[in-house]
Amino acid sequence: MLSRRRQELHGAIAEAIAEIYPDAAADRAETLAYHYTHTDHGERAVEHLIGAGAKARAAYLNDEAIDCYTKALQTLDHLPETDETTTLKMRVQEALGRIHHGAGHGDAAAEHLRAAIDLGRRMDVDASEMIRLCYWLADVHWWKSEYAEVAEIGEMACSLLGDERGTVAEALANQVVATGAYFGGRRDAWRQRLTRTAEFLRDLPYCEELRPSYVHIWGMCYDQRDMDGARGWLEALLRVGSEHHDARAVAQAHKGMGDLCRYSGDLRNARVKLETALIQFQEIGDTNHAGDCLIDLGALSLSMGRLDDAKRYGGLGLSAAEQIDSSWFRAASYLSVGELYVCLGDLSVAGHSLSRAMDIYAETKHRPGRPLVTLGWAHLHDGDLEAAARYFHETVTVSRRWRGSAMSGLEEAYRHNPDVFPVLCKHLDEEADGLDETQWRLEDDQPAAFEDISQRLDFIAMRPGSGLGVEWEWVNERGDAAYRVENALEIQAPNGRDLVELNMSAPRLLRPVVGEFAADAVCMRGAGDRPVIGGIVLWADVDNHLRVERGARGAHEVSLTGRVEGVDTLAGRGRLEADRLHLRLEWREGIARALCSADGRAWKRVGETAFAPTGELRVGLHAIGEIDRTIHRGAFEHGTSTRFESFTLRSQSLLRLPG
Repeated sequence: MLSRRRQELHGAIAEAIAEIYPDAAADRAETLAYHYTHTDHGERAVEHLIGAGAKARAAYLNDEAIDCYTKALQTLDHLPETDETTTLKMRVQEALGRIHHGAGHGDAAAEHLRAAIDLGRRMDVDASEMIRLCYWLADVHWWKSEYAEVAEIGEMACSLLGDERGTVAEALANQVVATGAYFGGRRDAWRQRLTRTAEFLRDLPYCEELRPSYVHIWGMCYDQRDMDGARGWLEALLRVGSEHHDARAVAQAHKGMGDLCRYSGDLRNARVKLETALIQFQEIGDTNHAGDCLIDLGALSLSMGRLDDAKRYGGLGLSAAEQIDSSWFRAASYLSVGELYVCLGDLSVAGHSLSRAMDIYAETKHRPGRPLVTLGWAHLHDGDLEAAARYFHETVTVSRRWRGSAMSGLEEAYRHNPDVFPVLCKHLDEEADGLDETQWRLEDDQPAAFEDISQRLDFIAMRPGSGLGVEWEWVNERGDAAYRVENALEIQAPNGRDLVELNMSAPRLLRPVVGEFAADAVCMRGAGDRPVIGGIVLWADVDNHLRVERGARGAHEVSLTGRVEGVDTLAGRGRLEADRLHLRLEWREGIARALCSADGRAWKRVGETAFAPTGELRVGLHAIGEIDRTIHRGAFEHGTSTRFESFTLRSQSLLRLPG
């Protein structure tokens, strides 16, 4: 058949299909494209392929969309190069980049988006369009943990922006620069850019690219301890996402709400929100965010003591992470699985997973403390004290956040050689450039003498069900903790209850105190095999409180911790074995001092810190329900149980008892 005649027939067939099925042309886009490709109207083939790709993309049919756009690109390569075909190539490259990005194909996404940017430069497209393409490329590199590239793209976006203000382009440029600044350690620049965007973001017409700005601004509010602000931005994201049918925005709003619940200790609602977000991400084929949810659900399930769920989510998260071009997600997945198997006592799987996490983190030139300290506890449980000490030692030198857990592990590892740990503390102090101002081991000391006993409660002698007195207040923010007096005072704290950052949900019994005082309590093991984490708490407000407690980082650990002027602090810690542990918290001349004793006669100082808040002070007893299950291994679905034999409040300090 002559070539010209063949072209005419292909054209006639295409026209007939379009005429017979005018409302279903998109469903027959590939057939139309095939016929138009064999005519002089190749641009019409591209038109139908792009239309079919857009339809598949809107339905989150990623594979079909990629196939249509790839064929469109191949067809464009055989057409004469004009301004129109170059513009279409740019659009198709962008679409392919964004689809691959959502599906977790980071390398392919970056390749297509860079091609779109190159074409945009050749076409001299306007700055706002180029900034939008820069935003998508930066987002790809963020998921790939390539933060230097994000910062470089941020500089490009700023140079394109010029003096433009209060627009979508400024919001996107700010977003890229803020992300690069955050991961470059420039937190002030991060806050400055996001604060600027927050001034005008809600006034802009919503588009998909603005979604991460809402997400990062709520994260900034959380960082500034502004829970109302964080909720407000998440609610705004949920609203605009619903109004504009942006399923990814709706899912991210639910994910953020789940994170807020988790951070505040509301684990049950966190689980509901995260599972809702997971289903929504999976429905739209968003592998990246679905993997993120799976990792978080695995960690959350472990925190709740739901170990079967933790195994299920951990396995799914690991499978998802292996499909995502993100070193950070792969490392986080292996870390989560490693923590779970330390808890389960399968140290072979735990060791492999944690070592794999360390290897992947090393690829990103990061040396985080969490996998190191977890490997330390894994080897300690396995009886390999030398390996445990090695990992704890390294944690101390590289991570301030996990230093407390590492020092507790080191002292536990050297418990049979008590002379070693003090020497080690001295060496580590020099090596780690000073171990803060924390007291890292117990020191012999004597309690100060106080003349008056303001109140003494002997819980063992009290009638079951007795109250503590009208001056006492039971603080139970989530309504699911409990206390009772029956042969002792027992406080039961559900999982997740804590007194750290924005989580003020730990149950506590408080009474007012005036002037200088000393509070004493005898703390004992609780019900069954549940961990004991609790002690004496001194409370001024959410930004000023201290507690001397047992059990947070091991069954025999005692610590002085809390928050002073809005900063979480660990003032001191040490190791003391005792079933009946005597705890004491003194406050005088603006200094809080914690002591402990195994028998009530030989005392040791835990630590001390300046503490001089204004306003009323209250003192009492508390229990913590947040359990580190790499240290306390077990399900503990009902949280912790802490019992107290007695509580004594003394006042009117006179002198230090003679040694």
